[in-house]
Amino acid sequence: MTFTVYISYSQKNKELVNLLYSVLKQNSINTYALDVTILPRIEGGSLSNEIQRYIKSSDYVFVLLTKDAIGSANIFFEIGLARALSKPILLIIEPDTKLPHEIKDLPYITLNRENPSSTLEQIRQLSSNLRSQKEAGDAAMGILFLLGALAFFAWLSSDKR
Repeated sequence: MTFTVYISYSQKNKELVNLLYSVLKQNSINTYALDVTILPRIEGGSLSNEIQRYIKSSDYVFVLLTKDAIGSANIFFEIGLARALSKPILLIIEPDTKLPHEIKDLPYITLNRENPSSTLEQIRQLSSNLRSQKEAGDAAMGILFLLGALAFFAWLSSDKR
């Protein structure tokens, strides 16, 4: 099963998002980003409904929060939606960005603007680990399902029914 990340961001940070998107895709992580994957697919539908659909189908939500983006209502809509859907969230924060009290408890990685490749490498490693954990969990569920099915068929074929 694929591991999917939704990237929440401000339009002011498109360059950073394009770098992040590329790193995740190169790492075989299914990635949704508004400008790259969502807007090109909308055909007269509601943008907020599409965003909800993509967040709902994601395993993780990465939120790029810079000083330019902290005032974006859309980002906080997406964080609220992810929380309502119990989606894990990772903040990618530019240093000295003042976080609202409501999101200070979320895990984060600090964005290094002078050397974004170091931040992107951290995200690549974290994403690989998250994908591996999901795959291991999916495999374990598959094994449990198989064992349950075998037990059920054994019970059906037993004389003790």
